[in-house]
Amino acid sequence: WHAKFIQEGVQSIFGHSHWFRSGALGSPGLLVLSRYPIIEVGFCPFSLNGYPQHVHRGDWWAGKGVGLCRIDHPLSTIDFYSTHLHANYAHVGYDMYTGHRIHQMFCMAKYIDQSSRSNAVLAVGDFNSKEDEIATEVFMEASDLTDSYRELHPDKINDPGYTNDTPECSWRSTAETAKMCSNGTVK
Repeated sequence: WHAKFIQEGVQSIFGHSHWFRSGALGSPGLLVLSRYPIIEVGFCPFSLNGYPQHVHRGDWWAGKGVGLCRIDHPLSTIDFYSTHLHANYAHVGYDMYTGHRIHQMFCMAKYIDQSSRSNAVLAVGDFNSKEDEIATEVFMEASDLTDSYRELHPDKINDPGYTNDTPECSWRSTAETAKMCSNGTVK
């Protein structure tokens, strides 16, 4: 229902949209809004995506994957890929889902390689991985894509490009939340 609410609310601005449905909960949380016609869609579900017995986490139940919207832009067709990878619930120390994100990034790179037909390819989403983490490195090596942010901002030290846990982010973990997660109070 939330996707329909958003779609209807922005219809006058973004006249085209696609909500990807998958999994037992009906959606991996992927909604693409576009001012230009979406002429083709595709979806590749991730085969490794958490554990069904971890109901409290929801990743497996959401049926995560990578969605493709091929957009008919006046200058060029755009292959727009959107994803939401498995969450990192550890934040400090051992993360039992690192392997899941590595697998998901590799599968996404292969799906893009097999399905893209445009010179304009965008891969966006919540990767739940920083640039220097192995999952991101696997994606960059396995795909033929370039990090456009890093091309424009090459200084990794002074401009890390993080969009989470920064003062600029409207949602970020607090020190108290991080402490609760690390000592097992919050799972």
